[in-house]
Amino acid sequence: MRDLSRSIAALAAVCLVAPWPAWPDDHMHGMGNFELFLSLQGVAHDGADLRPERREDSWGIADLVFAANRGRWRSMGEFNLGPHEQDMERLQVGFEPVPDTLIWLGRFHQPGSAWNNELHHGHYLQTAITRPAIEAWEDEEGLVPQHLAGTLFESRRPVGAVAGVQLSLGVGYGSVLGAEGLSPIDLLRTNHGGHRLSETARISFLPKYLGSSSAGLLLGRHSTPVYDAALGAMLGAQVVDQDVMGAYLDLDRETWRAIGTVYYLDVVLRDAAAARREHFTSGYLQLERRFGHGLTGFVRHENSANAPDSNFVAIHADDFVARGNLAGLRWDFTHRQALTIELSRLATIHATQSVARIQWSSVVP
Repeated sequence: MRDLSRSIAALAAVCLVAPWPAWPDDHMHGMGNFELFLSLQGVAHDGADLRPERREDSWGIADLVFAANRGRWRSMGEFNLGPHEQDMERLQVGFEPVPDTLIWLGRFHQPGSAWNNELHHGHYLQTAITRPAIEAWEDEEGLVPQHLAGTLFESRRPVGAVAGVQLSLGVGYGSVLGAEGLSPIDLLRTNHGGHRLSETARISFLPKYLGSSSAGLLLGRHSTPVYDAALGAMLGAQVVDQDVMGAYLDLDRETWRAIGTVYYLDVVLRDAAAARREHFTSGYLQLERRFGHGLTGFVRHENSANAPDSNFVAIHADDFVARGNLAGLRWDFTHRQALTIELSRLATIHATQSVARIQWSSVVP
């Protein structure tokens, strides 16, 4: 593993001084490209609850996204490297039967999250340093499975002169639940087994077919086996079923951007004898204002209802942000490089913290 880390670090150093060109076209009109997302981060806080091993708080992260096209065939992948994790986040092969319609096979981000599908892992892509708690990845104590292994269908169609609609459907094996949280199918390591199918969807309206604004509905159904005996006894469940329903808005104007989502989660805790139902809501709104000279200010509020009463949320009580406010400033000081400062006040079920972060992020080439 140390050799792998050194190799990736050397690769990152090469990329910083020599951008990679796109692959040349061949007789099949194929093309490909690489993007390497890099970030360094410092964190200070007023408590001891913030786990230093979390990936989002690591001192440095490299995220390599690669893609290739050949005729109607598509392929893409994403490899994430941090001090405490090396993971093949995505690996997909797709076919485009008609323009703007793709059918993928592989490991992908479930489409029932607008934030994660637009911004995925590269910190450079999102204005804020952190993501909302309800959008957290599985290895960041996330509550909802975010990676599936199966089939993904994506299609975009025009409506009228300028608008459009987009439909994304994902069906695949989701996560299992253990003492360390949700565990999706891992492409690089041994899996626990017992993964069950998840079904997810996103239906979006696009005011401009080629624009960046959208609004729509988010749907998901996840069946998650509990493989840790102690955790199963705590929950009184062998399987956790989730129905997720949400609505989102991503409004991007010349100087302003608003990103907001609200989720309703219906959770059923099942064992051999009985099933107990609980529910909670969680949502967030982030506002961004672009100024001159590469400066962007941002604020975000996130909140939840009934989360403290949920046994499922209680197993993440020290990590799930039930309520939070943050503000920050990002400076894109040169081409594809940014420096961001973020201040936040976050409340989990058991504690409240003030956190300060500073981050350098970049994408190459």
